Amino acid sequence: MKIDFFADNPKHETIDDELFGIVDDESEPPQPVRIDRERSSSRTWNCTVANPAEKTIDFYPVDHCLDLRREDGSQEKCCDALLAETGGGQLFFLELKNRRKSADAVDDAIEQLANTIRIFQQNHNLPFWKKTVAYAANRKHPSFNFSRKDEMLKFRQEHHVRLVISARIEIF
Repeated sequence: MKIDFFADNPKHETIDDELFGIVDDESEPPQPVRIDRERSSSRTWNCTVANPAEKTIDFYPVDHCLDLRREDGSQEKCCDALLAETGGGQLFFLELKNRRKSADAVDDAIEQLANTIRIFQQNHNLPFWKKTVAYAANRKHPSFNFSRKDEMLKFRQEHHVRLVISARIEIF
């Protein structure tokens, strides 16, 4: 079944703020991640998005929003959201974590990002985007304390998408 990550998304939002956050409330039942524009609540943001040029960005929640299923009917593991620069400039895949064990969180995030990119590539033209980056963000560990350079290189070679492990997303 063909999935349109953009047109099929009922929770799409557009934002051009200079700084905003993305929040995973981890509520029950699970809900899609959301944008938070209130800087006073930045301590609750799972990741911070810096958009100094105030470009128009489209926000598309994926997990708990799009119905991505395997052939056996079970739910696919997918990332939390996409950020897309209007007009095809930059595309960001985001997986947000909130865990103390940083290495486990990053491993899970990379798996979810890779799977989402695979599904995306089956349904969309990835080379349309000038820059594609996958972000693994862990609120409990916003910066990672050791290099995963080899893993990041392998990810890029396999998926043609740059992997960044950081809770700060830079839009240029």
